[in-house]
Amino acid sequence: MYKDFQGSPYLTDSFVVGSIYTSRNEHFQNIPIRYNIFTDNIEYIMGASSVLELKNPETVEKIEVKNFKLIYLAKSVIKNQENGFFIVLEEGIATLLAKPRVTLQKPTPQVAYNDTQPPGFLRHPDTYYLKTGNNIYLLSTRKKLILSLPEHRKQVSDYIKTNHIKITDSCGLTKLVKYYNSLQGNSLIP
Repeated sequence: MYKDFQGSPYLTDSFVVGSIYTSRNEHFQNIPIRYNIFTDNIEYIMGASSVLELKNPETVEKIEVKNFKLIYLAKSVIKNQENGFFIVLEEGIATLLAKPRVTLQKPTPQVAYNDTQPPGFLRHPDTYYLKTGNNIYLLSTRKKLILSLPEHRKQVSDYIKTNHIKITDSCGLTKLVKYYNSLQGNSLIP
């Protein structure tokens, strides 16, 4: 479908085998799937290599594959924010989520000595969210990050300063959320 485009709209270009869990307690195993960031939907293969898209992605609770886990959050859960699929980076009392973004660049016509550029997909930095209980916070500043973790605020603030955690660094944010969950005495979901 996108063979003449530069870049990729997918989290992983190839299909990976995974499991889909729905809100209706259905569980589909060993399904070749891939996440299309541009359409914010899951593509899967059924039968003899027919690529299909989920009709009702809002019924998906989670998708698990070997290297990552996705969850679907509706707009009603995330007030004034994006809905759709989120990558789970760290799970526990506080759960770190990433929302990847891809935009479509239009083709550019040939100008002087420059060749025509085909249409392409441009990957943007992920947006990070923190889920604690029923609350979801957009992590746009260090201050918002600290405020989103109300317990152990001083320790979290010190950890951010000591370890030079940046709001745009998934590895640093993951370490911070692991640290916070360890302070809570339990990194597992209650």
